[in-house]
Amino acid sequence: MCDPELLGTHVPGLATLRRSVEPDGIAAGIKQQALDSGWERAKTQCDEWVAANVTGLAEKVLKLVASLRAGDDLNAAVLRSFLVHRLVAALAIHRRLLCGSESRLWGMVPRELGARWSAAQAAALGISGDDLQQSCRSALELFKLAVHEVREVFVVASSVRRTDCSLAQWASGRSWSRACQLSSWESSSDS
Repeated sequence: MCDPELLGTHVPGLATLRRSVEPDGIAAGIKQQALDSGWERAKTQCDEWVAANVTGLAEKVLKLVASLRAGDDLNAAVLRSFLVHRLVAALAIHRRLLCGSESRLWGMVPRELGARWSAAQAAALGISGDDLQQSCRSALELFKLAVHEVREVFVVASSVRRTDCSLAQWASGRSWSRACQLSSWESSSDS
């Protein structure tokens, strides 16, 4: 019950188990364990998972930028979608959202994180009607927002290499519109 990836979706489902017809009381025991489980009990595991997953996405960010520069639309679209999916999952765990179903995260995370995240997520998913280039830039903006949101867990997460944290923070400080066009990245003044 302390697996960060399952905690937000499985615990609410297990906690709502109805009385079942089973003589050994296994379902009742599982339900009680779910009710007793909480984010506080799994805080360290959750923080480590969030830090590892967000920093691990820095490589995908760099690949997305390279794909945009190369005009590789297919790879860029796949990387954009991958980034959005993984970032939403990581931010849900970071904010300790209990959703019951992964499909509910797409609305819960933007409501929790506010207008800037919501707009970037909608644009990255193509809901805003933006073209591929802009939707990819919006996915990169989500990464930047995510790194800013979870930066404090980089310090406490002992399982994450410092180089991964540094790369994620460096990548999140880039100006994406320019990075997708220039041969050298320049620091953004809006980070």
